[in-house]
Amino acid sequence: MNFGYDENGNREDVSQSESGSSTSREYGSDQGGRSVNDGSSNNSLASGRDDAYSSSDNDGDSVHHGRRKENEESTSESSGDFSDDVELVIGEVANQPIDEPLVDRRDILSTAKSRMDPARGKFLLEDRRVHPLLTEGGKREKISSRDFLDLLRGAPSRQRTAAVVGHLHHGKTSLLSLLLGGRAYRQREDEIERGISLKSSVVTEVVAGAHYHQTSHLVTFVDTPGHPDFAAETAAALRLVDAALFCVDAAESLTANGARLLRQVVLQESIPIVLVITKIDRLIMDLKLPPLDAYRKIRMTVDAVNNEISSFGSVCSPFLVSPLNGTVCFTSSKLSCFFTLETFALKYSSKYPSVDPITLSQQLWGQVTLKGSKFTRITNFRERPTFVTLVLEPLYKVVAHSLNGKGYKVLSGKLNPLPRGPIAAAREAVEFFFGDPAAEGIDALLNVLPTTENRSAWLQTRYRLQVEGESAVAVAPVLRSQNQGEENFAITRVSHGVLRRGSKVVVVDEHSSDAEPFYTFTVENMFLKMVDGLVDVDSACAGQVVLLSGFGERAGSHLVMVSGTAADPLLWEDNNASVPTNGASTAWINNVQVLPLKCGNPFVHVGLELQDPSKAAQLQRSLQVLIRTTPGLDAHKEETGEYTITGYGELHLDTALHELRCGLCKGVKLALSQPFVSFSETVLEKDGVLALTSSNWAQIGFTSGSIPSQLTESIEYERIDLFPSDGGESVVKLWTSLRQYDMDALDARNIVAAGPHMTKGPSLLINDTLEDEQEESAALTEKQLQAITAGFRSAVAAGPLTGDVVRGAALRLVFAHVEPGARDAAVVAGARAAAKQALLGAHPRLLEPLLAVDIMCPPDSVEKVAEVLQMRRGSILSEEPIAATTFVCVRGMVPAIDSFGLETQLRVATLGEALPLFAFNGWDIVPGDPFDTTIHIGPLQPARGYQLARDFTLKTRFRKGLPPLLAEFQV
Repeated sequence: MNFGYDENGNREDVSQSESGSSTSREYGSDQGGRSVNDGSSNNSLASGRDDAYSSSDNDGDSVHHGRRKENEESTSESSGDFSDDVELVIGEVANQPIDEPLVDRRDILSTAKSRMDPARGKFLLEDRRVHPLLTEGGKREKISSRDFLDLLRGAPSRQRTAAVVGHLHHGKTSLLSLLLGGRAYRQREDEIERGISLKSSVVTEVVAGAHYHQTSHLVTFVDTPGHPDFAAETAAALRLVDAALFCVDAAESLTANGARLLRQVVLQESIPIVLVITKIDRLIMDLKLPPLDAYRKIRMTVDAVNNEISSFGSVCSPFLVSPLNGTVCFTSSKLSCFFTLETFALKYSSKYPSVDPITLSQQLWGQVTLKGSKFTRITNFRERPTFVTLVLEPLYKVVAHSLNGKGYKVLSGKLNPLPRGPIAAAREAVEFFFGDPAAEGIDALLNVLPTTENRSAWLQTRYRLQVEGESAVAVAPVLRSQNQGEENFAITRVSHGVLRRGSKVVVVDEHSSDAEPFYTFTVENMFLKMVDGLVDVDSACAGQVVLLSGFGERAGSHLVMVSGTAADPLLWEDNNASVPTNGASTAWINNVQVLPLKCGNPFVHVGLELQDPSKAAQLQRSLQVLIRTTPGLDAHKEETGEYTITGYGELHLDTALHELRCGLCKGVKLALSQPFVSFSETVLEKDGVLALTSSNWAQIGFTSGSIPSQLTESIEYERIDLFPSDGGESVVKLWTSLRQYDMDALDARNIVAAGPHMTKGPSLLINDTLEDEQEESAALTEKQLQAITAGFRSAVAAGPLTGDVVRGAALRLVFAHVEPGARDAAVVAGARAAAKQALLGAHPRLLEPLLAVDIMCPPDSVEKVAEVLQMRRGSILSEEPIAATTFVCVRGMVPAIDSFGLETQLRVATLGEALPLFAFNGWDIVPGDPFDTTIHIGPLQPARGYQLARDFTLKTRFRKGLPPLLAEFQV
């Protein structure tokens, strides 16, 4: 395949290639590829050049006069081809000063003048060869890089934001380093030591493409962790971006964790993706696949991603990817290349100008083959796709010639004859033929990355931020700290208007309530996080991601900020000032909601005890900073005085505690407990017994029963809207959905609340009271029903067994009589006692979390993996080979309480060949009866089988300070 070089490695010029045959026939060529003088024609050309040079030395004016004369003659000869009203002018190149703009301010159309303020009219003249120029009011002046950045920030069409998302070790950070031109951005020390990303990091840089987008763009990238324990970090980072670069390893293809991330990006956040198939070099150098098999492997990866997106429903059809529209990219950090079908077609177009790169790119994918000079459909298995012949085979040839040390001789004499090694030689050769990977990658991404308008509108709709007037709206889902918590920053995305430094903003966070709906603070500093460090700016427009400081010590970690005319009335009210509102409305503060991060609830805990009581204030402050800056982390203080820190897994808690002990509380002695997990409770009976509580003020009766686990999951993950705001079709849809779970329309109509969470609680409260059945008792008022609902939620938030959340239970209110003068506290206490008694009457059982285990290992290690899982009450569910590799993907299940230390045990048992990753997969009933008092476990003996429920219940109650025995609960 010809890449613009002859067989001797010399560069061929495009103009010479078009007329190469005629030149060869006229002058001939020697064996070295150089032109040979043959005849007087060539000598006359040489003598003509000598005469011209001599005449220029003797008389320069005569040369210019001769050129003008030739131009006039050429003009007169060519003018006969046009009408009389056409003026033909032949000019020379580069006759305009470099500091003179091509577009003069006086030449602007009147329509453009009407849209622009003449006093503020500015034009940015940008060229890579010269310093940027700014024209304003007819004056031209050079601008600094800082001024250029400020101008670029004011152009929304030149701004993009994208998150780099993917499975662990699928090349996300390496891709970001490649797109930044090899400039490594600052990473945390623990990330460098562990070799993985632990926090979402933001970097903004001025970049430019190689072909289509040679003008500068301001692009913000957000690098996200790929480990399942840091799912909350990824979920928070997705709120900042307009698109996602979804990375998939070319050899490993789409994994189970990758599928979960894809669901989160596409289904939950509605973010368009660009599929980036990384580590293409593994197909060539590691797996050593032939080009045709490599194409099939790549096609399987693209199909796997599209099949996963299609499984989300027809609403996700616009998010499907295809190499034909540029939403599939191919990259290799080891080989230093980045290309799409269109950028690869440009290589052929540069050699053959008559080839349209866009048209050619549409023929480089799918069942298309090249026969002669025509593209046709593949009709038999012997024909090879064009992606193989025109894309993969040239790449294979470049890599093969460079790896065997013949790149200098075969490919090009410009390559290094003595490279440092085979990989360095391959990287140099690939980058030489494919161009700068950073410019090529930016060019490919700018073709498909969306602008900021659509995502900003989505955020305002989901957060219910419908503000009026000249207001600024921003969302800050991630907070960061440095210098041991002394400096805190909120990573903020502006979704509407212009947020300025020094402005006063109204803030709503996840802890806002009716009593304290908002608080205020002044934006002290505003920064852009760039590769070289923090750059302070004065303002941020819609779509930009900046770092803010000055938001105070409040405990919120997910902030919604509003400034401008929409916030002025609230600011005046907060300052007790009576200033006219100019018609601005404050209704938005009642509608705004902090959209929670949909990444599940943390379930792994560790106890923390302070050894030096004098450091209690420092520990409390450090924990507050740690919780604010670590999404998904939680902490609360027990009655015993120790703290319980909650996270998503061992690695999540390990990194958080490392930051606490080595950074925020350095030098403070802390004692840690062994990790433990959260339990839940449920009931076995479908229809329990009636439980009544009676007092002087209220008589309340409940029955309790179980509901199907599928309905519990649908309610918890908000797949069913239990309380539709609009009637008609939504109510009918709810009734139809509940009918599948043996609930009739009467039950659907009488659902009062979900608990313990208001909208997605895993338990339900159903009002089964009938007015004609209540003897001499008035109907419940709205206030009394709210008090009963509060008692129900209090009961299911702390169940009767271990004080954990009750799941999958439906409590029916069958009798209620409340005296008119009854206090709300008395009604809440009576409802809570009746609900707990009803739960006890339905045979409560303990639930434990289950983890899905994904392990990639050789087939020989599967038996060892099965033995280790069986020792920990786990099992293997499936074993699937990974296509074109020698590995298999083992998927199993293990209880979360038995998963601690499992990763180390598997690595030791398989000699490092198995790497397990865990993800929450549901709840299961613990074997045994927690009320069985005949069970006795000896000292230092593990509980087995049916003993587990009793053992877990007693130990959990002891740790929480509850009574050690369950005699008061036995029935």
